[in-house]
Parts: sequence; C-alpha cells; structure tokens
Amino acid sequence: SQVIGDSSWGYGNAVYFCYITLTTIGYGDYRPETRFGKVFDIFYALMGIGLIAYVLSEQGKIFSEKAKAKE
Repeated sequence: SQVIGDSSWGYGNAVYFCYITLTTIGYGDYRPETRFGKVFDIFYALMGIGLIAYVLSEQGKIFSEKAKAKE
C-alpha cells in the first residue's frame, strides 16, 4: 500500500489517480502534496471532467440517433 506523501507513484498508481480524479470519485488515498501538484490537479480535473462530459454527451446523441433510426 502506498503512503500519502510518498512521491514514488508507479505507472499503475498514476493511472488510478487520473481515473479517480476524472470520475470525481476522489477517495483521497492518492493526492498531490506540492503546491504545483495541487494547482495542476485543479486544472487537470476541470479540463478532464469537461472533456468526459462532452464525450458522454456526444455518445448519447449517437445512441439516440440510432434508436430513432430503428423506429
């Protein structure tokens, strides 16, 4: 188990952190400790959450159009 404040995150832990941040789950088991890391994470989350919302919206439009075409 990784300890908060340990800066030696592996690739898997970094991907996990990105996923947890972008899905807004935020367990708190991994978090940035430096000021730069915290500021970066704020912008990363804002941009990433917006991007995920856009992608899901576009997928919804595609599924809706396919459902209407079947009728």
